[in-house]
Amino acid sequence: MIIEGAWRGVAVVYANPMGLSTAERIENELRSKEVPTILLQYADTDLERLWECVDCIVFVMAVSGAVRTVCRFAKGKEVDPPVLVVDDSGKYVVPVLGAHWGANSAAREVAEILGATAVITTAAEEFGYSSVEDIAKLAVAKILNLRAAVKVNGAIVRGERVCVDVPGLPREALRGNFDFSGDQCEYRIRVSDEESDDPNTVYLKFLNVSLGVGAKEETTADVVEEGLTHVLARLGLSWSRVTKLSSIRRVVSEVAEKFGVPFMLFTTEQLESVDWTCLTPPPVS
Repeated sequence: MIIEGAWRGVAVVYANPMGLSTAERIENELRSKEVPTILLQYADTDLERLWECVDCIVFVMAVSGAVRTVCRFAKGKEVDPPVLVVDDSGKYVVPVLGAHWGANSAAREVAEILGATAVITTAAEEFGYSSVEDIAKLAVAKILNLRAAVKVNGAIVRGERVCVDVPGLPREALRGNFDFSGDQCEYRIRVSDEESDDPNTVYLKFLNVSLGVGAKEETTADVVEEGLTHVLARLGLSWSRVTKLSSIRRVVSEVAEKFGVPFMLFTTEQLESVDWTCLTPPPVS
C-alpha cells in the first residue's frame, strides 16, 4: 500500500459542501488504515504551508481549480507531494501531479475506498509495469539521477530487460521484465551513495529510517519490539535499515540495544518545546 508510506500524513481538501461527504469518506477510511489524515476546507487552508508538510494531497473539487492551485506551488517532481483530484460525488480519482511518484498508486487506493474509477494516463502504469519511481518508493530510497530514470522507464515500458540490484526489495511486487540475477543488461537500477555518468543506470540511495516511539509507562520491551517489527514488515523494511530509535521511554533503549540501533532519549519538556510548522498532521491556521 503506497499511501501507507505517507508518514507525514495525507491532507484531504474539499472546496464546497457538496464534496464534504466524499472528503469525509476518504478521511475516515485512511484513518482506519492508520494513515495520518487531516480534513480541511479549501478556503480556510494555508496551502503554501500544507504543500511543504504532507506526503499526499487529495483535492475534492473540480480538476480545473486544482490545476490552478498546483501551478502556484509546484517546484519539481522530486520534491512536490503527489496530488489527486476527486469529483464531489466520488466517481473519479485523477492523479494530476507526481504520477510516477506515488500519485497513480494512491489514486487506485482512494478509488478502491470510494468504489470509483482511477484515471491513469502514464504509459508504465497504463500497461501494468512498475516504474523506477515505484521501485524507489518500495525501497524507501531517493533517485540520484532523474535523467536516467526517464530512459530506464522507457525501457521498462518497451518490455526490455532491466537489471535490478536493490537489496531487500519485495520482488513479487514488481511488474515488468526485471532481472535480479546479474547486471548484464543495457539498463540497470542499483543502490549507491553516489551517481555516475552512466545514462542507462538509475542510482538509488537508501534513505535513513529513524523511528520515534510513543508508549505508556507500563509498556514492556517485548510489546515495543512487536509493534516496531510489525510496522517495519508493513513497510517492507528490515531492522538493518533502521538508523535510530528515539522515545521518552527508557524501555525502548532495550529494543535498540537488542538490534544494535542507536537510541536517543527525549524528555517531555523537549518534545513540548518543538516549534515546527510541519507537525503531523499539520496545524490548521
